[in-house]
Amino acid sequence: MSQTENQKSEIFKIVQKFLKDPPVIIWGSWATIPYGLPSMNDLKKCLKSELEGLKEDTNLEIELGKIDDQNKIDKIKKIIRNEIFKKDLECLKKSIEDHSYFKAIEDIIKKFYKAHPQKIDIITTNYDCILEYTLSNAKYSFTDGFTGRALANFNSKAFKTKNIINLIKVHGSLNWFFDKNRRIFYLPSKNNFNNLKYAMVLPAGKNKHSETFEEPYRTLITKSDSAIEQASSFLAIGFGFNDEHLTPKIDNKIKENTPIVIISKKATNSCICKKARKK
Repeated sequence: MSQTENQKSEIFKIVQKFLKDPPVIIWGSWATIPYGLPSMNDLKKCLKSELEGLKEDTNLEIELGKIDDQNKIDKIKKIIRNEIFKKDLECLKKSIEDHSYFKAIEDIIKKFYKAHPQKIDIITTNYDCILEYTLSNAKYSFTDGFTGRALANFNSKAFKTKNIINLIKVHGSLNWFFDKNRRIFYLPSKNNFNNLKYAMVLPAGKNKHSETFEEPYRTLITKSDSAIEQASSFLAIGFGFNDEHLTPKIDNKIKENTPIVIISKKATNSCICKKARKK
């Protein structure tokens, strides 16, 4: 066996040791880019073409953080939502035509769902519904906190401790919206009603903290905090470690020697700072 093969074998052994118990999965935007979902750079280009004052060479999250005009924020949400929606709908159609379209994601989930008590916590900042399509096609029991059909309602009791995959979408979803009384509902992803106020929290912004004090975000942040605190290990897939809600909590657990395995095409500066430590 060559030196390279020996190194790979040793790495695989370490990964298996770290993930021997089902990890908390941290799912980021880079995980869905291979399926055609837009990257932050793609969204920046789209916003730049429709908004004035957005600079080409700056970080999108930093730029969004400077905006405090609510009308402009609502317009940004609409643009981002519609851009992601188009690609998301294409993925839905492909997954209906080919149930193995998301097989790579399904294989990851299947591996960790085998262990007792058959419960996985997946925390994501993504708005898209790729995980929902994958879990539905694979016939897994899962919840994002909404119960019912058509106009589903948010119910914090939907998250369970066994025989479930808890999908914790801390920034909202393409198919969540507020009515005029600020009640939140779920609509099937195929619908695209432009006159609705979509329940999405921007990745950065002056109103981000105030929005996350509302339901369902308060519950979702609490659920994600609890999952992170109880995690025996982490599997971060395509996550850039830039979110100010999740990253500090994960950092604290890593400092306590909780193992983390990071899968990413490109290591960001924030990602490089994360060091998996052996117990």
